[in-house]
Amino acid sequence: CDTPTPERIEALRARARALADGPLLSVLMPVHNTPQKWLLRAIESVRAQVYPRWELCVADDASTAPHVRN
Repeated sequence: CDTPTPERIEALRARARALADGPLLSVLMPVHNTPQKWLLRAIESVRAQVYPRWELCVADDASTAPHVRN
């Protein structure tokens, strides 16, 4: 099974925290009227990462859907 156990996830998080000066990972996500379901899933996928030093950069290309702007 490829899904790590909660214990394995915590062990990986502890190792990642030990990298105090680890690199900052930038995740670039272009969006344009992305359906809300998929937009939220993409954001939650990034937020669920084990490595703590990341930033999510969402680039909106003049979406007209209000949920994208929020």
